Amino acid sequence: MLFGTAAQASPFKPATPQNGGAQFQIQQASHNASQNRHHRQERNQRQHRHERHNQQRRHQAVQQHRRSDHHYRAQRHVYHAPPPVHVIRQQVYPKRHYISRGPVYHNNIIIVQGRPMPKGYGKRVSHYQVRHLPHYPGYEWRQVGRDLILVAITTGIVYAILDNVLN
Repeated sequence: MLFGTAAQASPFKPATPQNGGAQFQIQQASHNASQNRHHRQERNQRQHRHERHNQQRRHQAVQQHRRSDHHYRAQRHVYHAPPPVHVIRQQVYPKRHYISRGPVYHNNIIIVQGRPMPKGYGKRVSHYQVRHLPHYPGYEWRQVGRDLILVAITTGIVYAILDNVLN
């Protein structure tokens, strides 16, 4: 027979429920399974590409940070020592009336320039009064009686003692 009927499955026609029945369901199931497998592979490849891209970006950020380390070094502050004591005294003296006197110190305690400040000794100058004093990064002002003392913050070493400046 040359021409196939609708009831017979033809090799040239796709299987349909009318002409193939169970064979159609098997073909459909295998097709769905292969499609699902294909979509799963595509999704995994996309996720892998995305993860690889993120890893590359993180790696580039780390490399950029390492490469630009000289940039951070350039931004670090280099603290210079304050000017000599007589220059500091000239800067403080005109503003002395803005600063009140600190607690009186005992005679048996000696404060020496270049030595650490005794622990718990001297009162920090309040921020209202500090704004009238010259600012030196890495140093803080302390009050002891009528004296102002410039102390290194990290080490506590006395840099300058301004005697009787708060008269």
